[in-house]
Amino acid sequence: MSSKLIVGLGNPGATYKKTRHNIGFEVLDLIASDENLKFSKGKGKYNEVSFFLGTQKLILAKPLTFMNLSGFAVRQLLDFYKIEVEDLLVVCDDVNISFGKLRIRTKGSAGGNNGLKSIIQHLHTNEFSRLRIGVGVENNPASLANFVLGKFSEEETENLEKIKKTASKAVLDFCKEDINILMTKFNSFDLA
Repeated sequence: MSSKLIVGLGNPGATYKKTRHNIGFEVLDLIASDENLKFSKGKGKYNEVSFFLGTQKLILAKPLTFMNLSGFAVRQLLDFYKIEVEDLLVVCDDVNISFGKLRIRTKGSAGGNNGLKSIIQHLHTNEFSRLRIGVGVENNPASLANFVLGKFSEEETENLEKIKKTASKAVLDFCKEDINILMTKFNSFDLA
């Protein structure tokens, strides 16, 4: 029986709820909610929930280490569940992608996302799949940190559910389909 590990990136705590940086958490929350499941404390620095999708075990995890140290929790999860890096998908925000667009890749740089940077450092590779959700920076904000830690605008919020639903479908499809098919299917979407 194979397992897939899906890690949503974000920051724990009420202060960061509904912020751009927490879109990874929100996508996993939606999947768990659709399955009538609740996250609970894992064996390491993460909350987790798991269920079966056909014959495949799907583990959803949200690091409790804060974004900049996400790699520590991801390393713990891979070691504990004995999951290969090929079976890992990281879901995160990306300021370099326009709001409403999704990008699935099998490898790449951190692209300015400190969570991805930490994961690359802890895994000693950039060859892991990621689903990047565009939160696109408009008008060069004075502080990028304030932008990603800020909440979505009213206009953006109108499209957020559709974006999260599409991203959650991409996550579930990751467990059933070849990643190249997913890239063709989801990378052309414009949901805003």
